[in-house]
Amino acid sequence: MPFLQVQTNLALDVAQQEALIEGLAKATETSLSAPVERIVVTLNILSSHQTFVAGKMAAPLVLVNTNLKEGRSLALKQALLAALSDVIEKTLHIEKSSYRIMIHDLVDGTFC
Repeated sequence: MPFLQVQTNLALDVAQQEALIEGLAKATETSLSAPVERIVVTLNILSSHQTFVAGKMAAPLVLVNTNLKEGRSLALKQALLAALSDVIEKTLHIEKSSYRIMIHDLVDGTFC
C-alpha cells in the first residue's frame, strides 16, 4: 500500500504531471515489487507564494512524502529513493537540491 503525496510549486503542464505520476508509480512498483493496484500517487500543485525553501520564498520545490507499511528493509527503501530520484530528475529536469523525498513507515492499525 505505498502512498505517495507529491507537492510542488513548479508550473507543470498536463503531460509533465502525468509523466511524473506514472513514473513515480512505476518506480515504486519496480523497486518494491509492489502490486500496482495497491499504489496511490497524488499530486498537489502549490502557487509559488505558498512555499519557503532554503531561506527563499518561491524557490523551486518538489516534496514527496512516501508512506509504506512498516517492515521493508533499508536496502529496499534506498532502492526506492534512488528510483524516485531518477524519475524526478529525468521528468522535471531539476537538481537534487530542488527536491526532497521522505519515507514514513506506517504501523499496522494506524491506517485502513
